[in-house]
Amino acid sequence: MASNSALRSSFAAGFPLFAGPMYDRLSAPGATALLAGLLALMIPLPYVPRVVHYFLVLMTTKYL
Repeated sequence: MASNSALRSSFAAGFPLFAGPMYDRLSAPGATALLAGLLALMIPLPYVPRVVHYFLVLMTTKYL
C-alpha cells in the first residue's frame, strides 16, 4: 500500500512536467489514447505477485 501511494504521488508530481509537451506534440486524442493504453497495460500488475506465488507453491508442494 505504501509503495502504491508513493508511486502515485511521484507520478502526480511529475505529470505537470511532461503533460504540456506531450499534449502539444500528440494532440489531445493521441495523448489521451497513450495514457489510456498505458493504464490498460497496468491493470493486471496487482495480480502478478499472487499468480507467481501460487505457481511457486504449486511447484514446491509434494502433497497436492
